[in-house]
Amino acid sequence: MKKTFPSSIYKRALKFSSLGLFLAFCVVIAACGNNSSQANLESPSVTATIVFGTNDSPTPSLPDYLCGAWATDTSPQISSGKMIMVYAKFVHTVDGNPVGVGDATATATVRWWDGSVTTQTVQTTSDGLAVFSIPPRADAVGKLTLVNVTFSKEGTPGCTVPQAAYFTISSGGTATATKTASPQATGSPTQETPTPTATSTAVPFPTVTITVTFPPGPPRGTATPHP
Repeated sequence: MKKTFPSSIYKRALKFSSLGLFLAFCVVIAACGNNSSQANLESPSVTATIVFGTNDSPTPSLPDYLCGAWATDTSPQISSGKMIMVYAKFVHTVDGNPVGVGDATATATVRWWDGSVTTQTVQTTSDGLAVFSIPPRADAVGKLTLVNVTFSKEGTPGCTVPQAAYFTISSGGTATATKTASPQATGSPTQETPTPTATSTAVPFPTVTITVTFPPGPPRGTATPHP
């Protein structure tokens, strides 16, 4: 015999089934979330490997010829009357080492503050050294003076010093006159004490009068015999 159930019972059963399925799905999600967090906490730390030298450029090599110049005293004093010395060097790079270029012509161009120019030409020594002696100018005191130097030699490309040597002449210290004191006598003058002179006065001797009294007896002039 066929039984008939009302539709409300089917609806309630479907409702409870959906609720149970939702709860089971939440439990699965929570379990997966706990496993994921534990996996992240226990995961190994990330390491990185750094490799050097892949993009580095090689060290540039030295030029074949080099030169430079400098003043031995950048603040010379006009009062000293000495020459201003400027040195310059001309070298050739051989196997990475600088070697002096000897017997080269070195020319110094001195550029003064007023625009005037003086030049000197010398020959380098065997080690490539050039020495210039520049006379100081009184009107250049306190003014910057530049010295440009160039080198030339047959068989070489020559060289121009890229940075000029320089100096500024100073007036120096002010001369102070020294007063020399004349010698003076020290102490009070010595006074001569007079020496007393002894004076003797002759004292006359007193006159002594002697009176002789004879006893009574025979008259004077008579000899009295002795017994």
